[in-house]
Amino acid sequence: MKTKHNNQINRWQLTPPLLFRALSVLSASFGFIANVMLREKIHLSRQADEIMKMLAINFVVFLSGMSLSINSIAQETSTMSENETIIREFVESWSNLDPENLADYFTEDGIYHNIPSAAVQGRDNIQQFISGFIRPWESTDWEIVSLLADGNIVMVERLDKTVVAGSPVNLPCFGYFELENGKIKVWRDYFDLSTYTNALTNALDSH
Repeated sequence: MKTKHNNQINRWQLTPPLLFRALSVLSASFGFIANVMLREKIHLSRQADEIMKMLAINFVVFLSGMSLSINSIAQETSTMSENETIIREFVESWSNLDPENLADYFTEDGIYHNIPSAAVQGRDNIQQFISGFIRPWESTDWEIVSLLADGNIVMVERLDKTVVAGSPVNLPCFGYFELENGKIKVWRDYFDLSTYTNALTNALDSH
């Protein structure tokens, strides 16, 4: 499978480094102020001393909150990256023309909906459905044109290049995926049915 370009949108990719940089600046600033005060032997009044203590406590609380935010963002980014990888592998696996393997990417109650037709639910039903429509295919190569990933949602623009009876059947598609625990929960695929059926008919008639 060849990938032209990847327009993945991930708003968190640059955020963790920026947060760490902000924390470093704040920590350095706080330390600098403390060092200056010690070096100049500034004597604080009782009220000023209490203010400094409160600032120190608030700063520690701030650091703790930022640390939790960074961990949460890192986990979300990891999940997003994992889901993108799963869908890329799924798209590439179509070239093997193995219905059982493809159906295994779905949850037990997963849904595969080719929008021009009725939705199919359940892993076994999906396997049978795939077996039926790929029967005349000699080969297929699904090219990812662009991919967007956000949490458990992955959207893929593709060009499906299939060979039937020695003739090419090319179909632009757009796939919407919802994932759950590393499996496809919902897949809705959008394409122009007449584009596919006309190309398929021409390929079979010319054979």
